[in-house]
Amino acid sequence: MITKKKKKRIIISIIIVLLLGIVGGVYLKHSKTSVVAPQTYEIVKKNIDFTYTITGVVESEKIVSVFADNATTVDKVNFRINDTVNKGDILLTFKPNDDNNSQRLNVAKAKAVLPFLREEYEAAKKVFSAGGISKSELNKAKEALESAVIDVKIASSGYKASPRVLIAPISGVITEANADDNYKIDPTRPLYKIEDTENLKITLEVPNYKAKNLSIGQEVTVSSDSLENNEVLSGNIKSIGKISKKSDNTNDAVTLVEVSLNNYSNLKPGDTVEAKISYLSLKNKLIIPLQYILYENNQAYTFILNKKNIVEKRKLVLGKNDNINYEVISGISEHDRLINNSEGLYKEGDKF
Repeated sequence: MITKKKKKRIIISIIIVLLLGIVGGVYLKHSKTSVVAPQTYEIVKKNIDFTYTITGVVESEKIVSVFADNATTVDKVNFRINDTVNKGDILLTFKPNDDNNSQRLNVAKAKAVLPFLREEYEAAKKVFSAGGISKSELNKAKEALESAVIDVKIASSGYKASPRVLIAPISGVITEANADDNYKIDPTRPLYKIEDTENLKITLEVPNYKAKNLSIGQEVTVSSDSLENNEVLSGNIKSIGKISKKSDNTNDAVTLVEVSLNNYSNLKPGDTVEAKISYLSLKNKLIIPLQYILYENNQAYTFILNKKNIVEKRKLVLGKNDNINYEVISGISEHDRLINNSEGLYKEGDKF
C-alpha cells in the first residue's frame, strides 16, 4: 500500500521530469533555429585578366623533304637520322648512271657527223653552180644536213646529267633517312626529311568554344618542363586556323593556333609546353566570384548584408566571365558585403 509520503515523492518526481522536458525542448528548438552570423566578402573594383591554359607542342617552321632526281644507286651516305646538317652539306653521293653514259654517247655520235655533212653540202652548192649536179641532188645534201642537226637537238634534249651528290637545302636536324650505301633509289620516296631547328613555332589545339575568343596578337606566356629554372617565355598569337578538326587527343572539335615567341631558349622540336593566353583584360570593374552567385528562373542574384546588418537579396546583371569570376553590370555597388548563401542558410530580412 502506497503511503501518503511516498505518493508525494512520486508526484514531485513527475513534475521535475516534465519541467526538464520543457526546458530541453525549448533549448533544442532554439539550437535548430539559431543561425551563425555570416562571413562577408566586400566587393571592390579591380583589374582582372581572363586566360586560357592550353597544352601545345614545339614545331619547326620549315620541314623539307629531299628527293633524288631519278632512279639511281647510292654510293656513300654521309649523314643519317638525328644528325645535324648545314645548308650545302653533301648528304650522300651517287654511283655513275649507265643510262647517262648511253645518252651521252648518242649525243656524241649525232654531233660527230655534222661537220662531214656540212662540208658535203657546201661542196654540192659549188658543183651545182658549175652545172655539175642537178637541183634534186643539191636538195638531198641539204636535207641530210638538216636531218643531222635535228638528230643532235633530239639527242641533247633527252640527255640530262644526273648530279653525283645530294645537297642539304637547309640547315637543321635529319628526322627521317631512307638511304644506305648501295641503295637503289625510288624517286617517289624522300631520301631525307630535315627540320629547321633555328626557326620554331608553338602549335596549340584550342577547343572551338575557346578559339572564338582569340585573336591575332594576343599575349601568350609559355612554360615547359624542358626549360631550366622554371623559365617563362613570352610571345603572341601569330595565326589562327580557318578550319576546325577533331583533336588528336580528345573528342573536341579544335582549331590550330600558332604562337610565335620572342625567344625559344633551349626549346626544341617535339617539346611539350603549357601556353597561357590572355584573351580579355577588364579594368576597374566590379568582379564577383562564382560562389556568391545564385540563379532562380534564369535570373542571377546574390545576397548582401546591408549597413543595418540585415540580409538583402539583389538581382544581378552580369557581363564578361571566365566561369570563375564574373563582371557585374548592375545590381550591387562597390563596398557591398556579399554573403555566400549557396546552402540557403540565410533569408531576406534576417538581422544580425
